[in-house]
Amino acid sequence: MSTQYHFDNMILTSREALKNAVENDWYKKYNQYMIQEFFYIGRQFELNGITYEVLSNYARESHVEGWLYLKAIGENSYKSWISPRKVLFEEPSLKKELDEGLERANIFLEINENHVQMQLF
Repeated sequence: MSTQYHFDNMILTSREALKNAVENDWYKKYNQYMIQEFFYIGRQFELNGITYEVLSNYARESHVEGWLYLKAIGENSYKSWISPRKVLFEEPSLKKELDEGLERANIFLEINENHVQMQLF
């Protein structure tokens, strides 16, 4: 039996395929500050039919920083830690919202840079 590598619900059978998957990882375009801004403290969102509220957007769990500390809202309320990567992976609407926010920010930056350049002349 050959070695299997598991990455983002994919099963890869070669180290080269794993390396390629990691290099082209969709999550790389986000940095910790983008994630913290998007999952601001107090934000509520739905994941797998459960509404969560963000209690901490840069929690530390098992020596890993950057996790979300969430509170499930409802009858059976509980608190849990979850990776923002998993939230974005399992809830495409949140990923789309984050991407659209980044596109708007990039457009604003381009307009602002053009305005500054016009002022220089």
